[in-house]
Amino acid sequence: MRYLTNITIENFGNHEHTNLALKNVGLYVFTGDNGAGKSTIIDAIIWCLYHRSIRSKSKWKPNNEKTNVVLHFSDGLVVSRDTKSKVLENGHTYVGRLAINRIIELFGPYKEFIRSFILHKRYVSQFSMATDNEKKVVLESILGFDLLEEAHIKVKKSLKEFNYILDKLNMKARSIEYDLTGLERSISDANEFLVLDYSEELNALQSELDAPKLYEVPIPPSTENKDVIAKNIGEKKAHIRRLEKSINEYECSINNIKCVLCGSTNFDLLKLKAFVTSKKSLLDCVIDELEALQIEYDKISFEYDKDLIKYRDAWAECKLIGERRNMKNSRLDYLKSHEKNRLKSINNIEVLEKALLDKEKEYELLKYKQNILLNKIERYKIYCSLYSNKGLRLKLLCDVLSIISKRIVDIYNTIWFAHIEHKNKFKPIIKEKNNSINISILKGDKTISYSGLSEGEKGIFDIAILKSLFYLSPKKTIFPIVYDDIFDAFDDTVTDKLINYVCNEAKKCPVFIITHNTKLLDNINNYDDNVKHYHVTNGCINGA
Repeated sequence: MRYLTNITIENFGNHEHTNLALKNVGLYVFTGDNGAGKSTIIDAIIWCLYHRSIRSKSKWKPNNEKTNVVLHFSDGLVVSRDTKSKVLENGHTYVGRLAINRIIELFGPYKEFIRSFILHKRYVSQFSMATDNEKKVVLESILGFDLLEEAHIKVKKSLKEFNYILDKLNMKARSIEYDLTGLERSISDANEFLVLDYSEELNALQSELDAPKLYEVPIPPSTENKDVIAKNIGEKKAHIRRLEKSINEYECSINNIKCVLCGSTNFDLLKLKAFVTSKKSLLDCVIDELEALQIEYDKISFEYDKDLIKYRDAWAECKLIGERRNMKNSRLDYLKSHEKNRLKSINNIEVLEKALLDKEKEYELLKYKQNILLNKIERYKIYCSLYSNKGLRLKLLCDVLSIISKRIVDIYNTIWFAHIEHKNKFKPIIKEKNNSINISILKGDKTISYSGLSEGEKGIFDIAILKSLFYLSPKKTIFPIVYDDIFDAFDDTVTDKLINYVCNEAKKCPVFIITHNTKLLDNINNYDDNVKHYHVTNGCINGA
């Protein structure tokens, strides 16, 4: 077991330099006026360990920058704290949360430490003057049940945060599901490209189109001969028209001459008729030539029309072949594009499958987080209902008081019946009533209410309950049990009995009595001469 052996206080409150050496047992009485610095010694111990003050609910920081408190223990452990909130433990420095965790590991949580360390007049007076419901509040505070309310608030806040995180996870899950669907579709499309292999058709079509052309573009038939003959025919027709005109003119002239001469023999009419006859013969020859040319022209036109029909058929076939070739070129372009996409799909399918696998892992991890969060939400909902259940907290409080009822009886009997040989049968009965605790006492064969006790009995009974709470926490380290101004709340008879109890307690462990009543020292000396008395004046301890 570890004992506190020495306290060194520098520049804490009104203590500039204070050093106290302690033994494993003994009674230490600190007297002095109000504000002299008696309770500051206890504050220094609590501040050194927990960075708090018994007078403040939150962290407390001294005004002096040179403040330092050092606690020495029997096993060589040394704990110190300065204003930089550093905790030194045997040369190891702890800061922040590490310091808090280390102190809790060594000395337990703050509430348990205070409950087993100091009995303050505030607790005694509050408990003595409280109603049943107020007693419940005081006991819950001492036992740390008020932490349940704080836990309830924190759990509700955590639930709100968890639900917010869950909503974000659900949104992310939907996004991943959409991505998974897209990747699966892409992989499916890529597999379709792999199945549809047109490489053979592509190669065959490419070879066919690269082969030399097996056809020639037809040449249209020539119209040169036809044009020459048509030109000759035109010339012949023009010649015929000229001859016919000339013959007509000559015949008119003959007729005119006949009318003028009428039997004259001087003009050679026969020669003129012969000339006309020759012209007609020439005309007949030209007409014959024209007919021959026309026959030749018709023959050439017939041949030309046959060649033109062949040309048109050949050109139509050539055009059809060209269209088919264009279709094959279009098909070739499509097959090339398909083959390019297929090769690209072959290259990308591994990337897509890896991306799909990564997304599936991310989705599984997300679902795992969602399940953990859902379980945590369900658990916190249970916590929330438990922490907010005042009836359950009240039952727990009554159970705790019932558990320590035997110790309450022992302490009560030890204090109240210290000088009485016969002790009445005494047993506290603790029940729930109207959302509060109801305390009654079985005294002898009678059950009386708490209000039926005398003022002295009430005071001792209250101290017995509060003192019994000291022993609920397992102690790793023996600190002095501190009674801070509790004697002022009782009359002389009860004070005398309580001093006797404290002196007997000091034979087992160190006990501090803090009081501003110097007359109390005389009563203490009547029970124990081996008492160390320290008078505190403005932070200076006389007798140390």
